[in-house]
Amino acid sequence: EGCGLEKRASLGYNWNEDDVDSGIGCFCRQEADYTGQEGVADMMTGRISKLAFDCGPNGIRPNSYAVWDSRFYLHKPLIFPGSFNPLHTGHLEMATFASVYENHSRVDYEISLRNVNKPNLDLIALTERLKGFVGGQTIRVWVTNAPTFVEKAALFPEAVFIMGYDTAARIHDPKFAGNIREVMGIFDKNNNRFIVFGRDVGDGFRCDGEFDAEFQRRAHFVAQQAFHRDISSTGIRKAARESELGNTQQAWDISDTRNAARE
Repeated sequence: EGCGLEKRASLGYNWNEDDVDSGIGCFCRQEADYTGQEGVADMMTGRISKLAFDCGPNGIRPNSYAVWDSRFYLHKPLIFPGSFNPLHTGHLEMATFASVYENHSRVDYEISLRNVNKPNLDLIALTERLKGFVGGQTIRVWVTNAPTFVEKAALFPEAVFIMGYDTAARIHDPKFAGNIREVMGIFDKNNNRFIVFGRDVGDGFRCDGEFDAEFQRRAHFVAQQAFHRDISSTGIRKAARESELGNTQQAWDISDTRNAARE
């Protein structure tokens, strides 16, 4: 609780190892005081595969009742993986665009504790990321131990993944994802699709690139004239360091734009 992750009492689910393997069932122990801290600890030890946090006007709360099951949705569910360090208006506008394109009112987010080319997140760092989602409306953030999209696909079958061009490029890099044919086979098995937003790279705007034909078949590439935002978390962190902006002001700016984008 000291880190801002509240308790959720009286859980109604039993632990089920098969559900963890399938990635779509319950994932919390049946204990009266199962906390976000305990959930993250269980994830770090591999006991559970993912944990949902609902971030909104009541703060950050672990949701032990949340399940990932595409049968609950009228349309294919949308999920936006990322580090969100910090969450910014570009992320929110991408989510809004994707929800309109897919005719889906909801976008979930995902943060992995483990990363391929970045330091792993501890509880304090995770809490800071989740604070960026706190605002006027509740947003669900799935916290996982799935650094690659191969692992994410297994945890979120039927999902439409929202991503930028650079992330799509990493999926095609064996260093990050492995053999591309095996990767595409996993996407096919889990019936995943993708919405890919372009990005300024070097001297120009890049969107579809020289991607695998099967990936292109499963992806919708958002053209520059449809959506173009020259903003990045890296740029925001750099600007904050250079101008020595306080965390309070930065958090207010993000929360204010988050609510505007949701409206």
